[in-house]
Amino acid sequence: MSRRCKNDSQWPAIRKAALQRAGNQCDKCNAPNYSIREKHGKAFTTYYGSFKNAKKEHFDSDMPYNFVVVVLSVVRKDRLEVNTSPTNLIVLCQRCHNAWTASHRGQLLRLRNYKKSDQNDLKIQRRFGFAL
Repeated sequence: MSRRCKNDSQWPAIRKAALQRAGNQCDKCNAPNYSIREKHGKAFTTYYGSFKNAKKEHFDSDMPYNFVVVVLSVVRKDRLEVNTSPTNLIVLCQRCHNAWTASHRGQLLRLRNYKKSDQNDLKIQRRFGFAL
């Protein structure tokens, strides 16, 4: 899911235009939006069409279902909320989005922990009368 400003009323139109520009497919693996992905070990097989059709054609009734519905998200390459130019937007499925953000996930978690520790320090300072 793309993060955006709460008051950004233009984002739905920008997202729709980006999806149309990408042909309603992931820019990395070309998986279509709302297609079905079945998992075989670590590999995925993509089926096109609705879940009902994929269930009838490809899933064995004796085996448990191990599938994912592909939902595309529009992501900003530079991660800046204000930069919504078409050249800055890419369309990714969940798997590609997860791989794309993996390198920055550690930084984001550290930042979140620093924010929490700073907030806790400020609470302690206020409690004992040391806050500015």
